Amino acid sequence: MKRRISTAFFTAKEEFLNLIEQAYNQLSGKISYAQGWIQKFLPEQSKQFHPILKLKRYLETEVPPVAIKLARREVDIPEEIKELDKPMFYCGMLKYAMQGNVFFAKGDVHTCKRGAARLGLCEIPNDELDGSFYVNKASVSSPRGAWRFVNEAPRLDARSIIATVMAPLEKATFDPDVVIIETIPRKAFELMQASIFDTGGKFVSWLSAPYELCGFSTVRPYLYGKMNIAIACEFARMAAKSLNDKYLDEGVIVGIPGEMLQTVVENYPKIGYVKKRLFPEGAK
Repeated sequence: MKRRISTAFFTAKEEFLNLIEQAYNQLSGKISYAQGWIQKFLPEQSKQFHPILKLKRYLETEVPPVAIKLARREVDIPEEIKELDKPMFYCGMLKYAMQGNVFFAKGDVHTCKRGAARLGLCEIPNDELDGSFYVNKASVSSPRGAWRFVNEAPRLDARSIIATVMAPLEKATFDPDVVIIETIPRKAFELMQASIFDTGGKFVSWLSAPYELCGFSTVRPYLYGKMNIAIACEFARMAAKSLNDKYLDEGVIVGIPGEMLQTVVENYPKIGYVKKRLFPEGAK
């Protein structure tokens, strides 16, 4: 709160009070805002009702969900977060955040320029535009097919984003644009059902051979407000291996729009078969 209002200008008491009220209203809607005092003053109750802790309980995994902000301005990068000091692929950065690290990364440390272009950090590389990259990697049989890879995957405007900010969800001090979860298919199915619990209908997910974590798991939820379920591509698996880690062969990647997360967490235990598993004695 103090940091949010410290640079503001005001000439009257009423203006100052309005600034405080606005800052509180903006912050109090964030999932991460109340985490500290809930755990400090209500440690026993925190596991029962705090959304982040509920989500960890439901997923039954040691791999933490990752909060992501796509920063369009310098002011969007929290002052307390340090810049990543080693080059990585974006999909490697996600795994690095799953290991517990908090950081932001500007375009120059995103070594996979294909992923960086999806995220709006740079222009599309020439070897993607002419189709040669994916043909040479034997990812597709022809330049025509490679162009479809490039043209049909979600992408933000070039240089509309200045940095990606990442943290394990429980450590995030910012309001996430997207939350990414690595989990098993059954849990992904339950997250999907929680997302349409109030509306019904069908769920449509996008995936392809490239861009699974950058384009489909991050940009699609960010750009269209849709949850997406994808599978880590081979480039992502190589990036994780360089960190002495891995994306699970039996796992999938779920990308959730930040504004949808609260609803998903609230709806998750309302699903009949999930409720029976979580509360076998009928306790809540």
